[in-house]
Amino acid sequence: AGIKKVIQLDPVRTKLSYDEETKEDCYIFKDIELKNVLLKIPKESVIEVDSGLMDRFHQIWISYLNKAYIPLNQLNSLEDAALIYKIARAPERRVFYIDVGQLPKSKAETYMKEVIRNCRNKVEYDPSTGKLKESALHMSLLDDIYLPRSADGRATEVSTMQGGNASIGNMEDLDYFKMKLFRALNVPFSRWIEMNNGAQSLGRTSEITRDELKYRKFIVRLRQCYEVLFYRLLKIQLKAKNIVSFKEFEEEADNIQFIWISDSMYAEFRDMEILQARLEAFGSVEDYPGKYYS
Repeated sequence: AGIKKVIQLDPVRTKLSYDEETKEDCYIFKDIELKNVLLKIPKESVIEVDSGLMDRFHQIWISYLNKAYIPLNQLNSLEDAALIYKIARAPERRVFYIDVGQLPKSKAETYMKEVIRNCRNKVEYDPSTGKLKESALHMSLLDDIYLPRSADGRATEVSTMQGGNASIGNMEDLDYFKMKLFRALNVPFSRWIEMNNGAQSLGRTSEITRDELKYRKFIVRLRQCYEVLFYRLLKIQLKAKNIVSFKEFEEEADNIQFIWISDSMYAEFRDMEILQARLEAFGSVEDYPGKYYS
């Protein structure tokens, strides 16, 4: 009947092992905690495709996303910390410098408490009863700050402490870790819209940056690694449907090519510019046939 379904397995939970019962190699699929074996899969039923990157220390295949884990976690932690700080420090608070004159410490503290109590007591109007009532406010992180001041020619002063939202537009630290994450992902900086002020190129070769060309080569290299998956699937399908044998398939393997989707606009512009450059070069030697050129 051929291949009925292809299922992607978690590579962290899948491992090649040796089955003592059947005396053959097989793949074991474990649970999330990597303790209990949930499935034993025959080796012929699994197509393993690696990324081409290996951790030399642990001798295991790793993903291209492996180097992006640390920058991603750093960026998330910094975003949470910045958000918490800006919410907690957002309100502006008043700072009261109260002149206590030459009062001793005990009397100065009593005077301070009396001033604070008078400032905190607030008269409210109850519309349901039509009466006035006083309510006392309790000190919190968002309340005003009261500081004593000696009588050295300075009177009582009320100033404003700036809130944390004044620096909300300063995100240089976040931008640094975001660029670090982009660099780990091999994504060109030009795809970060904020860096281009929202400008997007149309795909001409003069508008394509070096990072975009490097990223395209990286994608082509990845596709070549994963062509093995489709090659083996095709091999199994043709054998299962009795179309060709494994030997016949291997004989025709060099004639099999996989065509991937590409940026057709960029390729078209590139071919046009190459053709234009060739025509210009051809026109420059138009006056020298038979003399310098055949």
